[in-house]
Amino acid sequence: MPFDFGMRACEFLFLSSGFLIGYNYYNASFEYTYKSPFTYAYKHLRSFYPYYLLNLFYGLYLNKDSIKFDLTHVELLLINLLLIANWSNHRGKARFYFGISWFLDNIFYCYFISPFLLFTIILN
Repeated sequence: MPFDFGMRACEFLFLSSGFLIGYNYYNASFEYTYKSPFTYAYKHLRSFYPYYLLNLFYGLYLNKDSIKFDLTHVELLLINLLLIANWSNHRGKARFYFGISWFLDNIFYCYFISPFLLFTIILN
């Protein structure tokens, strides 16, 4: 089996990113509220989400002949817009619109749980 450099690069990116976020916030005063995950995720999402939407709708345009707007395709579009395709029942089909969505879904999840993890680490 050949070595998968792309997968190892993604793992390295996640590990180094998590380390750097933890390092930057280690000595910071941090108050965890129910609003914290939403504000933290929003702050980071606003940098790439407009480009994500452009690419998503461009993918829809390119595949317009093979898309039927039935309930399944509307659901696929909705879970792609909400960045929750990895946690849906249509995981395999959800990448039909935009292949890199699996990575952005995971990034969104990491952004969302980061305040909780930072608060937990700072308390200990």
